[in-house]
Amino acid sequence: MNEAKVVTIYTTKGGVGKTTTAIHLADYLHSKGHKVALIDADERGMLSEAIMGSEGNLPFPTLFFENPAGVEDMDRAQAMIGSMIDTIEEAQDGNDYVIIDCGGYNSQASLAASAVADLTIIPANTGRFDLVQTIEVHGKIEAIAKQMGRAPKLRVLIARVNLATTLYVGFRAALKDRGIKTFANAVPTYTAISEATFMNASIFKHRPNSPAAAFMQRFADEVIAELDKE
Repeated sequence: MNEAKVVTIYTTKGGVGKTTTAIHLADYLHSKGHKVALIDADERGMLSEAIMGSEGNLPFPTLFFENPAGVEDMDRAQAMIGSMIDTIEEAQDGNDYVIIDCGGYNSQASLAASAVADLTIIPANTGRFDLVQTIEVHGKIEAIAKQMGRAPKLRVLIARVNLATTLYVGFRAALKDRGIKTFANAVPTYTAISEATFMNASIFKHRPNSPAAAFMQRFADEVIAELDKE
């Protein structure tokens, strides 16, 4: 059996849709007949709470990983990285995909999970602070991946955005100028997605025929295509 593909969702900025992205990607993959496991690597446990409160609509085994913010002690930091790798390998057993939802703070374990993943998604909105943090996180992941002898595949997901604005175009261009790749498909701001997340569901179950679901599906299909590339 092929080893499960690993997708890490990470950035140090909160409120950009990391958990929402994890839930929707997992639900879409599940709808395609794949076995999906989740790792909740946010010390607040928001993903675990959503899965437990979903009333059976989100049937994913979820491992909670105790993931503290930046650890200065090198021995402890290395132990956290090793523990994260062990958790990923545990989640891969018997599954096709593993999706890791990391907290919005600096963490060696999150950086390691991003470095070893088959694909790391960096969600971002289009604010100035988002741009600065996205560039910073992208660079940190590349640096730790180099130390680990890995070549990470990193893609920025621009989410909660008005696609008709020059701000969106400018944000993508600023990332491109720095050699940072974005998904071709962004996810606009939709109340329906927020409603679905509030009810611990995905847009695919809440409003499957909505424009919001169509945008989310296009993004999920692009993720699958990236994972299928050699």
